[in-house]
Amino acid sequence: MGKIYIPITGSPEGRKAYKKALSFARNHNFEVVFMAVMNIELVNKLKRYKVFVEEEVKKYHETMKTDTEKYLNFMVKEARNMGLEACHVVLLGDPYFEIYNYIKNDKEVHKVLFIPKKLGGIKLKDIFSAVERRLLLTVDIDILVIGEEL
Repeated sequence: MGKIYIPITGSPEGRKAYKKALSFARNHNFEVVFMAVMNIELVNKLKRYKVFVEEEVKKYHETMKTDTEKYLNFMVKEARNMGLEACHVVLLGDPYFEIYNYIKNDKEVHKVLFIPKKLGGIKLKDIFSAVERRLLLTVDIDILVIGEEL
């Protein structure tokens, strides 16, 4: 048994391709870990530049966390309906570091990171987001790249 880690970014590619990752998990008896990272630093920057006031920042954080949890719970339910063990985690901070550190520090022996890709394009920047490119190029974790079908 192992774990497949599925970062949820809300990208159209990810929404289309994650079901293939779930099929992979079922076929290889892997547990599924859905991951979301709330990059609250972006909101804090708006506060520093006086775009948001403290009350707005707090409300935005709460709303973002509630929406994230709701979406992740839906994903977990869908995986469990396929007969998979599944859970989710919400992380705070820089998406690259949080995803990488969470997976690296997990005691699971067999780890696979799911990354969706866009169809078309020949350059990495056309196929993957900045975080996905960084993960692809720097981490020492097995990576499963899945694209949507034509």
